[in-house]
Amino acid sequence: MDRAYFALSTDDESQQRAVLEAETGYAAKRIADAAPRRSGWAQARPAVMARLMRAKYAQHPELAQLLLSTDDAKILYSSVDSLYWGEAGKRGRNWVGRLLELIRSELAADAADAADAADAARIGAAWLD
Repeated sequence: MDRAYFALSTDDESQQRAVLEAETGYAAKRIADAAPRRSGWAQARPAVMARLMRAKYAQHPELAQLLLSTDDAKILYSSVDSLYWGEAGKRGRNWVGRLLELIRSELAADAADAADAADAARIGAAWLD
């Protein structure tokens, strides 16, 4: 997910490829840091990260269940190199933690909607008999 995020930070297709093909996550970050940023990146990056996280949890239901198992606990993301994404001893903005809480609530709402739809179908079928 990190590589996709770093690749999306630039509009330069050759830099995007280089980020995605980098041998390590650290190398991918270094390449992205040296590439020109896409216009509006500072404002777009939380939304980009949220879309990538949603895709991750949609592709990995076991991870979605793990996230749901945290109930309504506050999620703090620890990051040694980002006051933006991590909480860094309450000095950081904790955007990853906040986005995880948002996605957890969306997953819970989706599960509740599915249960409601199943109940409606069951009750509707019984009523029509």
